[in-house]
Amino acid sequence: MSRIRLFPRIDTDEVHLVWSLSLLHFLVILAFTLARIARDGLLLSTVSVVYLPYISVGLAFWTALAVHLFDRLSAGLSSPKVLSRAALLTGLSVALFSVWFRQDGPAAAIVFYLWVSAYGVLLVAQFWIVANEQLHPGRARRLIGLIGAAGILGGIVAGLLAVLLGPVLSPPVGLLIIVAAHLAIPFATRGLERSQADSLEAERARAALERSTSALASRYVQLLVLLFLVAGVTSGVLDYQFKYALQQRSTDPHELTWLLGLFNAAQNVLALAAGLGLSGLLLSRVGVRVTSAVLPVGILLGSGAILLWPVLVPVFATRLYEATLRTSITRSAREFLFFPLRDEVRARAKRFIESVIDRGADAVAGLLILGLNVLLGGTILQLTALTIVLVVIWLVVEVVVTRAYSTELSSSVERMLGYQPPVVPSRHEPEAVAGLVSLLGSSRETHVLYALDRLLAIDPEAVRERVPDLLKHASSSVRFRVMASPELNAAAILRNTAAVAAAGVSSGASEPASREEAATVRPDGIPDDEGLDALLDDPDGEVRRASFRLVAATQERSYVPALVARLEHTRQRKDARDALASFGSLIVGTLGDYLADRRSSLKVRREIPRVLATIGSQDAVHSLLRVADDRDCPILLQRTLWALNRVRKSDVSLFLPRATIARQLHDDVDVYLRLMIHRAPLSGMTNGPDVRLLHRAVTERLERAHELIFRRLALLYPPRDILRARRGLDSSDTRLRTQAREYLDSILTIDDRWMLAPLVGEEAEAERVRAAAFRLQLEPPSLLQVLRTLLASRDSWLRACTLYLIGSKRLDELADLVAKHLDARDATVRETAAWAMAHLSSRV
Repeated sequence: MSRIRLFPRIDTDEVHLVWSLSLLHFLVILAFTLARIARDGLLLSTVSVVYLPYISVGLAFWTALAVHLFDRLSAGLSSPKVLSRAALLTGLSVALFSVWFRQDGPAAAIVFYLWVSAYGVLLVAQFWIVANEQLHPGRARRLIGLIGAAGILGGIVAGLLAVLLGPVLSPPVGLLIIVAAHLAIPFATRGLERSQADSLEAERARAALERSTSALASRYVQLLVLLFLVAGVTSGVLDYQFKYALQQRSTDPHELTWLLGLFNAAQNVLALAAGLGLSGLLLSRVGVRVTSAVLPVGILLGSGAILLWPVLVPVFATRLYEATLRTSITRSAREFLFFPLRDEVRARAKRFIESVIDRGADAVAGLLILGLNVLLGGTILQLTALTIVLVVIWLVVEVVVTRAYSTELSSSVERMLGYQPPVVPSRHEPEAVAGLVSLLGSSRETHVLYALDRLLAIDPEAVRERVPDLLKHASSSVRFRVMASPELNAAAILRNTAAVAAAGVSSGASEPASREEAATVRPDGIPDDEGLDALLDDPDGEVRRASFRLVAATQERSYVPALVARLEHTRQRKDARDALASFGSLIVGTLGDYLADRRSSLKVRREIPRVLATIGSQDAVHSLLRVADDRDCPILLQRTLWALNRVRKSDVSLFLPRATIARQLHDDVDVYLRLMIHRAPLSGMTNGPDVRLLHRAVTERLERAHELIFRRLALLYPPRDILRARRGLDSSDTRLRTQAREYLDSILTIDDRWMLAPLVGEEAEAERVRAAAFRLQLEPPSLLQVLRTLLASRDSWLRACTLYLIGSKRLDELADLVAKHLDARDATVRETAAWAMAHLSSRV
């Protein structure tokens, strides 16, 4: 495993950004937490807790109205400016409440509760909108935990202020401290204001967002709404249990403020530790899926403890656990759930979920608590049972959302790559088809060929009826276009008219006497072996194609060796592949024997995977797997894995031995890591063509190993998505690369994610090399050690490049190894070794 990093890396150009966002988050959470403590303390000291569910229901409607007004008032403004003005307005409103509390108690407490609950979540959501605009996903993975920790620190400071000042200050005076925190926020946003051009761009994006009516129509967004709703309802029930227990203990406002301050301080200290240490570690090691499930699983265990011991301690601990993780680890994980969304959808969905849905969840929790109180009495055990039911639903939704998250990430990568599905030809009107069919009777070759091409795309059946007449057409191009078209299935007609077709061939080409002699036919209408060979090797391309189609129509295995032999020749290769593929599963075993036979021509073996991929059956998979780990010929291995990918893309139900493929994948990763380690000493020596040549050779092997790894991954995971993610990783677009990494993190198992971390990580090359060396338990090698290792490899070109470097640099320490290559079997290696020895011997 790679070295564990508890503190994220911050690049030089990110220092100002991290400082600005961290300070802003600190102030937003400080102001909101102080207001929330005052809100809860004032309400519990003047209003019975049994009325809290009614207040929650009213809060949902009030928050929906507040979100609507907030959107209207913020239209046309940049996100930092919206946050700045909102903080200023709410700070002044808290000052007005300070005056009101001196005159009225219960009414002011209820209105203040509603006001703080609405504007607090809007301020927090607006901050994260600002942060998302400033951070691309690559930075977010590293820095979001640190920025989130600054907010947690703000909560800690708020809790300590409440503990220290709550017993000595009256509530109206305490509100003035909250006012000061709000008024400091506009100063912190100044460093995040964009340029005028960026502001205009933001205005255009926001205008498009306002026009968009489909933000909540996405199934993925709907699942996010459901997830946040269920999680919020569960949190609301736990919050009610906690406040019920607090009110049972005391109704004194000073003591309640002290207890709430203590709770918030403890919660934020734990959240800070979790955010700085565990958040990034969990996200990088186990991904979003497992990290998101940590919170509901812990609540489920805590609820079980409450059932066994229904007292204050387990209730307090469960609520503390929920509040701690919700504001740290879970908060960071949930930010990633929004990354796959389009830019015009993300801000609107996020604001809606984190304000309307959160408050709506409180209302739903309130209604459930009211029903429980009316029907059963609302005891601690009954509330715990309700919590367990909600957590089970939460876990089910969590599983569905994580699967949808992977799908949405794949769609996001596809969208950013600019992929467009192939266009399916549409059928034309009957009048158009009839017009094209009439052209088939034309004596002009161009008219007939045009009609054939169009009709084969839109209505092949209309051509099949005219095949006998087309085979008698005066143009040889028309005749062989029909014979070579798989859509027409002209083979059956060729069986009965082989002699006529052969004569037609002769009439349209040179050397008619020899052609007729070569086309001697057997009684069943098929040319004899000698005549068939002559037709398959005919210099006329149209004749060859018709002959290959004729052989394919026979489905006789005796012709397979002749077809396989012609895979070696470039001009016959495609027709031979098509003819072999038409035999289907009938010859899959034979093709597998040719593929695995090292005595067969390598050119022939390289073409067979394409034939097996076209056949695409389970038997074809077994034949391909016979050489899926043959590393003697890299091109053959590459084409074999390509063929397996193609077969699996066409039919994912085909069986593949996962254990065998996983072992081969592990071997490929080891090869990649060793090559990466070997390239490191060469990367710092770019002077001279000798070093550049060897560096390029190692890099080419590294890229080849990288492709093999993803080809094998495509045999274990969704093939199209895996290969699409690889294209994303190779992109120069930072956001696209990050989306591709997120997708891989969302579908890979923990072991595979750990194994592939040095390959797909965003760390610098030097750091990934150190991780690879640690993984393989190797010390970083010196240049001489690398050269010794490369000379011992089975790759002839790598050895030749290494020998060239040794001779150019006159490295006498390796003269003994150079001498051993003077008798190498490979001519290039042998000649380079002789050249290197001559240079070593001539050193003065």
